[in-house]
Amino acid sequence: MEEPPGLPVISNVPIVGPLVNTLLSPLVLLAVYAYGGYRFMSGFSKTPYADTLTTKVDLTALWPVLFVISQKFRSNFKRAV
Repeated sequence: MEEPPGLPVISNVPIVGPLVNTLLSPLVLLAVYAYGGYRFMSGFSKTPYADTLTTKVDLTALWPVLFVISQKFRSNFKRAV
């Protein structure tokens, strides 16, 4: 009798699988997203962006995507946090 396929093996080191699962947990990712947004919005005045509510909300909501794709945004984000 054949066993059903299990979960993919990430590593032979026993701690790596649970560690990866913890780091990619939706709650951990949400906490990192919220903390980064809070820090960015708190230091928004240090950036060259227009200091309007819509600009703040848009850039704060999209900060993970912009951080990955834009080098200029990365430098401004680092300046703000």
